Amino acid sequence: MNIPKQYFRDRLILLLLSLNAFLTFLTFIFLIFRLGDGHSSYIVQYRQSLGADAFTAGTVWQLISFGLFAIVMLVGNLLLSIRMYLIHRQLSSVVLGMATLLLIFGLVVSNALLILR
Repeated sequence: MNIPKQYFRDRLILLLLSLNAFLTFLTFIFLIFRLGDGHSSYIVQYRQSLGADAFTAGTVWQLISFGLFAIVMLVGNLLLSIRMYLIHRQLSSVVLGMATLLLIFGLVVSNALLILR
């Protein structure tokens, strides 16, 4: 893959990349500290329309998938952003901005599910 020389010198791109890396790290830290309590069953789904059966229990691996989602988002959007930078700088910034939004949503949802247990 051809990485442009100016890509890692662009301040906005570096800001968004570092923010995405921080959010990925923060997601993992929150998951590790919350999963360290030793519970075997966690709530992985909540559907308000089901009434008393609104909660669905799952295993630890289903919650670890939030961390894997954060890594895939970080790497995937980095590669997509590099390809978009060759086309237009603002497109690359938008891709990284949307990745930041998705990482924030993933962090909020994983913490909300871990609080419910």
